[in-house]
Amino acid sequence: MTWLRTLLTRIRALFHRPELEAELEEEVRFHLEMEAEENIRRGMNPEKARYAARRSFGGVDQAKEMWRDRRWLPQVDQWARDLRYGGRALARSPGFTAFAVLSLALGIGANTAIFTLVRALVLQPLPYPEPWSLVKLWETMTLQGERSYGSVSMPNLADWREQSRVFEGMAAYNVEGLNLTRGEGTTWLIAGLVEAGVFPIMRTQPLLGRTFLAEENTRGRDRVVVLG
Repeated sequence: MTWLRTLLTRIRALFHRPELEAELEEEVRFHLEMEAEENIRRGMNPEKARYAARRSFGGVDQAKEMWRDRRWLPQVDQWARDLRYGGRALARSPGFTAFAVLSLALGIGANTAIFTLVRALVLQPLPYPEPWSLVKLWETMTLQGERSYGSVSMPNLADWREQSRVFEGMAAYNVEGLNLTRGEGTTWLIAGLVEAGVFPIMRTQPLLGRTFLAEENTRGRDRVVVLG
């Protein structure tokens, strides 16, 4: 489990850096002294012995950096230094700090609202069985060179329903705002005007009662309401 010991050592280094720096200094000093003593035994004077020891060591600063890379998490250490520097810079400019925090809060709020809307309309599937099989059809019209989209007329829908060999079923619907009057009070509601075939297409059943019958598609017989 060498990798685990290495990871634990590097994590420990993040929280005990002063002690480990002192250990590093002591270790480097010990190696330099041992090398210098060996050079003195070979006949060098003390000054030249220390110089030769430092030169054979290959650069004290470079050796320290290599040791730090092995013992610490360099990326995390760099992030920590950046955070400390950023914190000091923000503390020196409270006005800029307040503006930055406000901008960040507004940005996060706007992104959250947009993502919530996109998730509800695009990413989250419709709450029906096999939602990927449901499609919406409309007609296009070109007036004065401009194309526009509109609702399908009932005669055209009847032709599509008769001629189509692709769709399992077709049904018309429309969404309107209605006023529900009860006594002296009025409540505004969002209502869907749908054909009887909508519920079988969506494969849904009411918790109580029934949905619409085919004969209730006729004007004057549409007196049934499904509450949702």
